[in-house]
Amino acid sequence: MLDTQAILEERIEYYKKDMERPNSINAFDGTFQISDHTRIHEIFYEFLMYSFKTARLRRVPLEEINALLNEVWEGPGSVEKILRLTHELRQTVSNIGPIDLPKKKTIIDDNEDVGPVASYGNESFAFEAEVD
Repeated sequence: MLDTQAILEERIEYYKKDMERPNSINAFDGTFQISDHTRIHEIFYEFLMYSFKTARLRRVPLEEINALLNEVWEGPGSVEKILRLTHELRQTVSNIGPIDLPKKKTIIDDNEDVGPVASYGNESFAFEAEVD
């Protein structure tokens, strides 16, 4: 079985090395003001998907994304917190899907003759050709 805890610890150790680089995400000390969904750092993507229970983050308003990230971010070194929260959410959230699925299901009766094959007979597939 996959040892997710060991993978988590490896990822945490990897990002701890980034603390020395001032432009790395783990050294970020400020508030998030993400202006475009394409600018979301990959380290936050899975956390946000599990938090909002959707794989379509473009449908989540940026204000909500920024508010959540600013709420959990404690300054430099917070990548460990994000990774641990993601790991916890992965264990508890069972379904991630689009947030705008219709609430009502459409039921199609399989006994109805609907569709191109059922509505046309064999005569529609025959053709005549003129031969000189």
